[in-house]
Amino acid sequence: MCNNLSVASGSDDCAGSVVASMFTCKGRDIGFCGDLLEPGVYWDSQSWFRMDGYIPREMLGGLLVQFPHQVNWDETVNLTLTGLPQLRADVYFFYNNASIDMWTNYFHLSREDAIYCAEEFSSQLQTRGFEGPSLGPQYDVHSTRWPGHGNESEMWRRRFEFDDSGTVRLSIRTRGTKCFQTAGIVIKGPCTLRLAQSEIKCPSEFPVLLSILVLASLILSFALGAFVCCTLRRRFLGPGPGRGRGPDATWTRKLTPDGMLSSSESEDD
Repeated sequence: MCNNLSVASGSDDCAGSVVASMFTCKGRDIGFCGDLLEPGVYWDSQSWFRMDGYIPREMLGGLLVQFPHQVNWDETVNLTLTGLPQLRADVYFFYNNASIDMWTNYFHLSREDAIYCAEEFSSQLQTRGFEGPSLGPQYDVHSTRWPGHGNESEMWRRRFEFDDSGTVRLSIRTRGTKCFQTAGIVIKGPCTLRLAQSEIKCPSEFPVLLSILVLASLILSFALGAFVCCTLRRRFLGPGPGRGRGPDATWTRKLTPDGMLSSSESEDD
């Protein structure tokens, strides 16, 4: 898990601070991370993909909240910005803008769920006064394994003005058990970023794998049973009336004295 939970902007024009609070799954080595947004920085907290493509110039030097590559638990990220009244800060929220077809075919979601996931962030950001969408920072643009998978970045922006108490609060949620979003946040203006992560008990991934194995075993057993049954039907007579079709069912076959097929039977029956 990333240990870089505090970041300083290093800018002479900065003022105030920001705290990002969120949850992480207990027992999993996956969490959020902080960094400065510069060309080539990692997009995600797991250090999988670098921002090696287009980056909006106005975001450079901002405080970056790195999400895990895919958030697979229900999460709410809370930002609390503090400083002097009337200070201003720009908040940029960006994410991989997967299409509805991508949600349906790659993630195997229903049409209804695919539409929800495709609009999950944009619907929240619009109601919170963000402007967009526009092209956001891209990642892994030179990939030969997954060509283009990091190019479709959508970004929303809002300039916040601190209230009389010198505070700005913002919350963004995701249904990670369904959507597996890839996202990030940049804050421009404050001098420091601190991440406050609390552990929660998330649904175990093992039961999902176990369910898949059990289903595969059932399918294999059914296929084997069907094969045996069809083979018996081709070669034998049965099961006999009243003997059922369970483990005690009896099948019979006529053989000649030398153990060969009787003349009334054929290999092509």
